[in-house]
Amino acid sequence: MVETPAAALLADRILEVVDFVSIGTNDLAQCTMAADRLATDLAHLTDPWQPVVLRWWR
Repeated sequence: MVETPAAALLADRILEVVDFVSIGTNDLAQCTMAADRLATDLAHLTDPWQPVVLRWWR
């Protein structure tokens, strides 16, 4: 499960030893944007489709 920026940055290495990965965009967005998803004033930063969160995947 790719849920942290570190795991996302190492995805190419992870994929060398596993058959598939699952992207936990909710937690990945929270970690990447440094915004607690329970803080309503930061909710706009925890969008799981945030381009900066998904950019590495292409």
